[in-house]
Amino acid sequence: LQTENNLLWLDAYNANPSSMEAALRSFARWDHPRKVVMLGDMFELGAVAEEEHQHIINLALELGFNQVFLAGELFHQLTHNHAGIKSFLNSMQLQTYLKEHPILDSAILIKGSRGVMMERVADVL
Repeated sequence: LQTENNLLWLDAYNANPSSMEAALRSFARWDHPRKVVMLGDMFELGAVAEEEHQHIINLALELGFNQVFLAGELFHQLTHNHAGIKSFLNSMQLQTYLKEHPILDSAILIKGSRGVMMERVADVL
């Protein structure tokens, strides 16, 4: 989606470890000078939830995006006060932050499980 300020890749309907990794790797190959990632928790992962979320965090940092934003209780728990990442308990908190700190002239990947409602952030981008 092209907004007035940014180019959005909105994939907020479903997320699992393999789709999240594929989206991050694909987005990393985009030719754009400023790439921002906004990810929401992945649900229904059971006993491997923490491990899989940590893998996605590590991958997002490894791929060298300009900014990484995370929303959801598990992502927030794993990254609270982490240098290089801004994390929020939910997408509403992220949306509020983005209203106060606009992002401009960026390509933005927005992805998360449906229950996190990451599409909310698109309204302020």
